[in-house]
Amino acid sequence: MPPSSMSLRCLAGLALVMVAMPARAEPVELTYLPEVGSTRDYSVKVQGEVRVGESGAMPLDCSVPVRVHVAERVEDEPLTRLRMVLGKATVVLDGQRLPWRLGGAGYTAERDLRGRLVGVSSRAPAMAARTGDFAALFHDVRCGLVLPEEPVEVGDTWTVHIEDEPFIFEPQRAERRDRSVKGELVCELTDFRRVGEVPVAEIHLKLNLRTKSEAGAVTLRQEMDLALDARTGMVIRGEGDLSLALTAPSGTRTVFENLEVQIRRAVDEPGEEEAPDSPEDTDGGDPEQAGTHTRAAGTKQ
Repeated sequence: MPPSSMSLRCLAGLALVMVAMPARAEPVELTYLPEVGSTRDYSVKVQGEVRVGESGAMPLDCSVPVRVHVAERVEDEPLTRLRMVLGKATVVLDGQRLPWRLGGAGYTAERDLRGRLVGVSSRAPAMAARTGDFAALFHDVRCGLVLPEEPVEVGDTWTVHIEDEPFIFEPQRAERRDRSVKGELVCELTDFRRVGEVPVAEIHLKLNLRTKSEAGAVTLRQEMDLALDARTGMVIRGEGDLSLALTAPSGTRTVFENLEVQIRRAVDEPGEEEAPDSPEDTDGGDPEQAGTHTRAAGTKQ
């Protein structure tokens, strides 16, 4: 075969290989910058089992509507101030529907550019005993996600070591003495693609967290897959598993186990919110702390 023909065939083969190879994606910068004034409604569904003390496992099935309203942006920080409102939840434990008293109740929180919760500037609603209000523990549609500090490519991972975090359902000041928080969040960008006009980032996360104070101890293990709108950092959907153990000062232990969690943008909207200065928003903790900011001081990556 003439050399010229061999060269042409080699070039043609090389061209086919190069066409077949996927183009290397550009690194993606993920930030939490939702549009001020926007509102997103979600449905958080949780199914699994609950054990209280020495009791046997009781099946749990609950659905909690959550509204996220982007109230304003503090540019000099910069922070995004959000209004979180709980809707009319359905909580069924061991076949019995429990009362729900938090419909329309909410609180105000702040997140930084990585989506990390850095402040709770008003009181979260208090959970009444012997009701299904405990299901509000599962209301965080971000599932503890913190975005990376640097641009990432598909397959990249990042780790966040958690040493402190603001309270949402905050105990009394005396119960917060000797409080400790320790945890690790590991995330991976598993996919990045466009769905119509929306760039979608798929993130897999594993969260292990333990807190302890005079109010008791909390242990959380969670593994989730979240889809984000990469333009804003807002959650589109999520699903995964978690287990949660709560130990009261008395020693009574409540364990939520084998929980399957599903987060979806909701069609039905939560109920109307109470006024910002309602008891659900400002009572249940230290009166002198109501309306003030709680800062996270020790979260590091």
